Amino acid sequence: MLYDLDDIGQSDVYVKLVFRRQDANKRRTAFLKKQSLKKWKLKLDDFFEAPSFVIDMEDSLGEALRVDFICARLGKIIRIKMSKTCDEF
Repeated sequence: MLYDLDDIGQSDVYVKLVFRRQDANKRRTAFLKKQSLKKWKLKLDDFFEAPSFVIDMEDSLGEALRVDFICARLGKIIRIKMSKTCDEF
């Protein structure tokens, strides 16, 4: 399913990303450690600049949410697993 970025929040350790489905008013929330951003060489602007996000529900079992998006700055598709829950928010 295709999603747009609806909101971003931050804590000391995590980034909270809220995605809104393009064809319905449904949202998915994902949490990503800031340390993972550094590992993937991603910036928050990369999420804001992405045209859309694909959330693969078949590969998003348990506590993980698989999110794919085009990162224009890096010139590639990013496939990353994020957590569905976080204690800091």
